Amino acid sequence: MNSQKKYVNCLKCGKVLGVRYKFCLGCIVLVQREYRRAWYLAHPRYIHKIPMEKKCEECKVIFFTFYSRKKYCGSERKRTGCAYKMQIKRANNYAPQWRAKNPLKLRFYREKGRVRQSIYYRKWYVKNRQRNPVYREHNKIGQLLRDAVKRGRIKRALNCQQCFKKTKVVAHHIDYDKPFEVIWLCKSCHSLLHNSLRSK
Repeated sequence: MNSQKKYVNCLKCGKVLGVRYKFCLGCIVLVQREYRRAWYLAHPRYIHKIPMEKKCEECKVIFFTFYSRKKYCGSERKRTGCAYKMQIKRANNYAPQWRAKNPLKLRFYREKGRVRQSIYYRKWYVKNRQRNPVYREHNKIGQLLRDAVKRGRIKRALNCQQCFKKTKVVAHHIDYDKPFEVIWLCKSCHSLLHNSLRSK
């Protein structure tokens, strides 16, 4: 009994294949495209689904598209080919002119972007700070202090201990290992102190 495998050739390019296949991987795409085109031509209702063959105006490569106005190969959305290169080129040529003509609009859009970014980061910080183990530890110590103030064990100061202004004050921990040893500061002095600590 002959146990040798029989091999067949690709019906399109003649490449040697396994027993089960009629076309190689390169030719199967072309065959499918031809079959689909023939089927669409036979059914006029689907004629708009036939891709058009066009030549790229930049690199002169032939590509297929469904859009009659398309001039360049690739995609702007996917950032590929000459379409994306030309989009960048147009933007680089147009942007300086637009900025010179519309300084007020430019300022408005920049400010709008800054506000939107600050809102996003504020929400992100509130959502994600709970994951930080340091924050959790500090929050527990803060809760101990709040409970002590509520029960009258520690008295909240009436004046800021930095600028001596009579206003609402918050507790600042010098050492988190000593939860009840704090200095009472107003909001502005507290933020200034933290900014100076960050810059060191």
